[in-house]
Amino acid sequence: MVQIGALGGVGRGIAGNFHANERGLFARRAYASLVAKTREAGSAFDQKSALVVAPHQDDETLGCGGTIARKVQAGMEVSVVFLTDGGGSHAHLMPRERLSELRRVEATEACRVLGIPGSRIHFLDITDGALAQSEARASDFVSQLLSSLRPEQVFIPHSEDILSDHVAANRLVQKALRKRPRPTTVCEYPIWLWDRWPWTNPFAFPRQRHGGKSRAKFARTAVDWRMYRHLTTRVDVATTLDTKLAALAAHRTQMARFDARSEWLTLSDIDRGNWLSNSLGRYEFFRVREYR
Repeated sequence: MVQIGALGGVGRGIAGNFHANERGLFARRAYASLVAKTREAGSAFDQKSALVVAPHQDDETLGCGGTIARKVQAGMEVSVVFLTDGGGSHAHLMPRERLSELRRVEATEACRVLGIPGSRIHFLDITDGALAQSEARASDFVSQLLSSLRPEQVFIPHSEDILSDHVAANRLVQKALRKRPRPTTVCEYPIWLWDRWPWTNPFAFPRQRHGGKSRAKFARTAVDWRMYRHLTTRVDVATTLDTKLAALAAHRTQMARFDARSEWLTLSDIDRGNWLSNSLGRYEFFRVREYR
């Protein structure tokens, strides 16, 4: 179980998007609206095998860790593919090669906590931040996984997730799916989609973790009350939230200050933990559609 201190004050008490700050009332209302206007996935959702595509090591846990744990508990096979090496998150403070090695170990441990064995974890190791330049290679790799694993569901970052590697991941997986005759359910999970008011304060700092967002795009997405336009389905992960938190804690380079260095930013530093809390609530949200 993750200690609240390890999450920088973001624990289960505020994980459900009830922010204890000046935007609390608006966030609560927006959250209630999102819950009311999305449909809750039934038990049949758990009874499907899945491939989770993660641009970086931690996206699998943030976006759908609770859902993964539910599927594993239901006896379903879940595989994860990490597209980039993750070496860019703190490249100004640690050599990329060393950081990539650490993040691979962390991702393997996080997946173990979620119930995914090492044989179902795949690393492509494209340079963090440069996925768009290697889309063809990544799409071919994903196509091979789709053919060999034959998952019923594929989880990918949301197309509106802003961060360049996330957008590229969405695009290249859909390209791979178009080559596949087998019907597949696509579940788009939000990560940086939450970085808009009232879910977070998009003008808060630090934002160093958040490169690649143009000023024009930032201005267009700084406010988005109606998140239900982007998300259709919710999964109740109350029974697997502890597992999700424990898996997130395994990503130590992202959740704790390395060697207690104050300049080492963590996920909970973003808008004082409000951004992170959106991924740690009772529900995980997705845009779900059928690919045929």
